[in-house]
Amino acid sequence: MCWGAGSPQSKHGPSFQTVGAIFCPRIEYFKYAEAMNFKGQFAGILEAARKEKLRLLINLIEEHKIVGIASAIPHNIFFPMFGNHSHKYVRNPYFISFYGIAGRLIAYLAANGIKEKVEFIFDFQPGSDQMREAQDGWSNFREVAPPEYHDYIQVHPPSFLDDKDVVALQAADLHAGWTRETLTMLERGVTDPKPIWHPSGDKIISIGVAWGLENLVTIFHSMFGFSPAIATYTFQFGLASNGPSYALL
Repeated sequence: MCWGAGSPQSKHGPSFQTVGAIFCPRIEYFKYAEAMNFKGQFAGILEAARKEKLRLLINLIEEHKIVGIASAIPHNIFFPMFGNHSHKYVRNPYFISFYGIAGRLIAYLAANGIKEKVEFIFDFQPGSDQMREAQDGWSNFREVAPPEYHDYIQVHPPSFLDDKDVVALQAADLHAGWTRETLTMLERGVTDPKPIWHPSGDKIISIGVAWGLENLVTIFHSMFGFSPAIATYTFQFGLASNGPSYALL
């Protein structure tokens, strides 16, 4: 029996391990892709058990009032504007996306009277250049960030930790996974996408943005003090496309 295993709440907040214990078989960590594809920790789990685990997990997030923030940039909009920029950090969509996330997070904190500095933590990705570029580019980020950002951002760069050990990163993975899935469904014409755990989670605050051309022009101007030149083209026969892909943070 798995019922009642684990503590209802750890000293660091909600315990996803507890969710795994509530409904057999137990899971040791959560990854959205594994849950959606019945892989890894969800291999061999029945669909009803998966849905119940997700519902309980979402209820924990909702109970503890965790705020989700996501940023998604369509590559077909980003690269014409930033892809050939002279600075390598600007050519990285995750640098711009992080800039946008920081802005939205700081606006939310300021509006709610929160003045603490933020510790930015991302999932550890062995062999990935993103970790090195994020740390190397931190000073550049601080240079282009508006003065009001500096009341919230640390001098030291973000940390990279194992998402199998850090519960908050597992919650972030769920939020990012559902954001990507939502954008994909919207591109396919689904007008009101609903997650499989619906109606649980309806009260969760989510501050997300899928950047459009106007948003990115605003970000560009905020970073560099001037707006980029924008060129548009009309193709007589159009271009073959399976829909835009996204850089999601």
